[in-house]
Amino acid sequence: MEKYLEGGDLTEPLLGFKNLAAALLFLCQIVPDYDRLLPMRKIGFPVYSIVYGFIVTFLFASSALGSWTRTGDMDTERAGINWGALLPDGRVFFAFLQHGGLYNPTTMTWSTTSSTPSPVGGPAVLLQNGTVLVTGGQLTPIYSPLTDSWTPKGVFDRGDHTATLLQDGRVLVTGGRIATQVVSSTRLFDLTTNAWTDGPDMNSPRALHTATLLLDGTVLVTGGYTNSAEIFDPVTNTWTNTENRLAARFSHTATLLTDGRVLAVGGSGDRSCEVYDSQTSAWVSAADTSMSRENHFATLLPDGRVLVGGGGTASAPFASSEIFNPSTGAGFWQSAGDMNVARAYSLAVLLNNGTVLAAGGTAGEDCNPLTCWVLYTRTAEIFTP
Repeated sequence: MEKYLEGGDLTEPLLGFKNLAAALLFLCQIVPDYDRLLPMRKIGFPVYSIVYGFIVTFLFASSALGSWTRTGDMDTERAGINWGALLPDGRVFFAFLQHGGLYNPTTMTWSTTSSTPSPVGGPAVLLQNGTVLVTGGQLTPIYSPLTDSWTPKGVFDRGDHTATLLQDGRVLVTGGRIATQVVSSTRLFDLTTNAWTDGPDMNSPRALHTATLLLDGTVLVTGGYTNSAEIFDPVTNTWTNTENRLAARFSHTATLLTDGRVLAVGGSGDRSCEVYDSQTSAWVSAADTSMSRENHFATLLPDGRVLVGGGGTASAPFASSEIFNPSTGAGFWQSAGDMNVARAYSLAVLLNNGTVLAAGGTAGEDCNPLTCWVLYTRTAEIFTP
């Protein structure tokens, strides 16, 4: 203890206490009747609730695991841009309505692209040749960062879908809404032929769901107003159901962990989480987030942890963020501090230097005596672990 007092640095002992608290939190979560193991139960104290609440409060009140700092603002307020792509040169690309945006992490500034052929708004996928396919709007244009130009690639018919780059270079689009109908249909884009083809239908219609590329090249699709999940095999061109998830989710996130498992977080106002293990084809419960989240972002950090932040409804977004540590069986969450601006439906991209860019999104609402309207933000900030 003497060396800490001499240097005035309490980081190491605090970390030790936090690790102990995290371990106790994990014990409380896996042993629901923890209070029955303690003699205090004889005098009627709700020991489990007290211990659990104290540990959660301590973990989130102690120093956050990183910091948020403002960076340059975008040219205008934007929301619904949660489909960014990290370009080979380190810049960040997004597209929404009539323009795309580019963030330069070296100069910490934004610039706009040339105008899109038609309004766009949907998942953006970095292709193997360094161009970006934007799936959403009336057309599916490809953007070239080298020439700052757009090339239409066919009429597109859906929203609230997913788009995933397969290991063979094709792009898989799943589900979503066509007009007002939630669909199970899929489409495949092949860059070598510059053409779209119909893929096999999923077993269930889905919208506001997730699609995650697994280490073996298959794609795990989860949720979308259902607790079911299924896997697409691009070799056999078939869908196979997994066991049902523990909770029905939409507007959630699903992040591939470094060990090949998939972490599903929140959605539809839920704070529960679960993990899919492709080795056992089973879902298991994971530690809950500190608060219910939907329309949030989740980004895998270089050290294998997952940063989750923001979310909420368009009119009532959150500023808080937290980090999931998968090192224990159920994992545990620790605070990553509040962002400078509350945001939902925002952009979040891991940069080449290991920091995370969060930008845009909805930032609350403004009202007069007659009506209320949602506010968008042009702000951007950087999380440094």
